[in-house]
Amino acid sequence: MKLRRILAVLMLSALLLSGCAEEMTPSGGSLTEPIQTEEAGEAVEQLLTRDYIIGYLWYSDGFTAAEGGMEEEYLPVSPEDDYNSLEELEALLKNTYTAETAERYLQMKDRIGRPRFIEREGKLYKSAYPVVSTYLWDYSPEEAELLETDEQEVRFAVAVTNLLREEDPPLRLELTAFREDGAWHLSDNVVELAERSVLPAETAAPREQAERFLRALSEPDPALLAETTGEPDGLYDEWQALKISASLTETLEEYEGYGRYRAAVTVEEGLDVFPEGSETYLLVVSSEGGLPAVSYFEPESDPAYPYLPEDPAVELTKIFLQREGYQRFRDVVWLDDDTATDYLMAVLSYENPGKMTFSEEELKQAAERLLGLKDFLPSRGERVFANGAYYLPGGAQSLGSHLIRAPKMEENGKHTVLVERFTDRLHKLGNDRYLFTFGENADGSLHLISIT
Repeated sequence: MKLRRILAVLMLSALLLSGCAEEMTPSGGSLTEPIQTEEAGEAVEQLLTRDYIIGYLWYSDGFTAAEGGMEEEYLPVSPEDDYNSLEELEALLKNTYTAETAERYLQMKDRIGRPRFIEREGKLYKSAYPVVSTYLWDYSPEEAELLETDEQEVRFAVAVTNLLREEDPPLRLELTAFREDGAWHLSDNVVELAERSVLPAETAAPREQAERFLRALSEPDPALLAETTGEPDGLYDEWQALKISASLTETLEEYEGYGRYRAAVTVEEGLDVFPEGSETYLLVVSSEGGLPAVSYFEPESDPAYPYLPEDPAVELTKIFLQREGYQRFRDVVWLDDDTATDYLMAVLSYENPGKMTFSEEELKQAAERLLGLKDFLPSRGERVFANGAYYLPGGAQSLGSHLIRAPKMEENGKHTVLVERFTDRLHKLGNDRYLFTFGENADGSLHLISIT
């Protein structure tokens, strides 16, 4: 979302939570009966202001990560942020939404099925894998249009702009505020409502989508395979000769837009795509692209990231891929200085969440530790160097249609990680392989040796 809008809304939120506190009940309402138009407008503006903040925190990963590093796939939230505990987040939600909607947001999961936020030893943590909105939405709480008011309900409209497609006309969304126990609450989040209004409505629930996918494998039905994986029709037409029997056996986790299941799969003819024999598969349906679709289908005996135990070689591989993409080099001396500098800053930022500026000495020390290079001189390209400091440009990219396999310890003491690059979401077509090799430092940490 645009920074000016975020700052304006956060400043307004501070006023609502401080200077206007005497006008609000503990549960977020303040209006007395009978409701007047001016009072209704103030109530709606306050609700939409909090709704905007929630949309930013939940759907745009709005919390600032504090220094201290990732802990079991969670990042500590900066103590300077406005909300620093689950209790404060719960109060924000309950002051904004009806009880049912507030509870649903409290229970919201991340992309791999774990709680979106957790608390440890009095500190708030956010998942490193949030479910973010497909589009970026912007709206002005103060510009809501009142449509109808009475003592128990206020119906209003708000214009919402898609910041990723600003050429499109704004959406006009109609919402209702309900009075509960003397306080006003929304039943919908604007970002969620906007997403539903622009994405196809007739989408299968996760379990239904998983069952349709397995039925498509078993029949086989290439058109249905493409539909259930979010791929274009015709992509799997050559799979007509598959001979597979597959069915769901266990639901591991399931909520709106996400499902993780086990499936019993027997392959008689796999067309060199599916290994023959009987195996238990992990099947994941997710909505990262806006529609529930199968995004992971791999044997449990040969898992891939993010369904691997934590391992430093896997994490370093992931960081390199997200920053640098796919390039091969037989030794780090073949790695160009720009890429090496960018990679070093990415790892340092991962180790120190929120840190984006680095000194030359920090990068030299990191080069010796992470690349095994002594006396490395970081690149001073315009993109990364200014005013005597190095800046990490841009952000990490999605791994997309790529799989990181489990690491192996070779006889020579090296750690290797196989990466497979595919052209389809199901990770079955156009396989291109990369082998990341790491060596151990004296303290047991790893340095990248080559990508071949």
